[in-house]
Amino acid sequence: MPDRVKLQVCVTCLGENQQRPGVEFYEKLAGVIDERQVNLQPVECFAVCKRPCTIMVSQGSKWKYLIGDLDGESGVSAVLEYVKTYGQSSEGTPPISLRPQPIRKGTIARIPSN
Repeated sequence: MPDRVKLQVCVTCLGENQQRPGVEFYEKLAGVIDERQVNLQPVECFAVCKRPCTIMVSQGSKWKYLIGDLDGESGVSAVLEYVKTYGQSSEGTPPISLRPQPIRKGTIARIPSN
């Protein structure tokens, strides 16, 4: 059985009114994620504080993606859709046409696995 997709969510950045939007985003994802398919983890800092909420998507030897500016229900839906598409991609590079708009706009970096 292949490794689950790892989905890490930064829970450190402060948003408006000193709230932590990543914590709320993480909690929303935790309520709907399929743990058989996705390994959801909180992370203390990705050092992109100007772009909360930020996630990292990775799996085995595939490319990793750092994606920011996610929020609310639309962000959660986009992440769920993207994680599925990413998991089905052999290299971790699903076609841009299959990436939800918040993922396309929020991509910060594509990182090699090694």
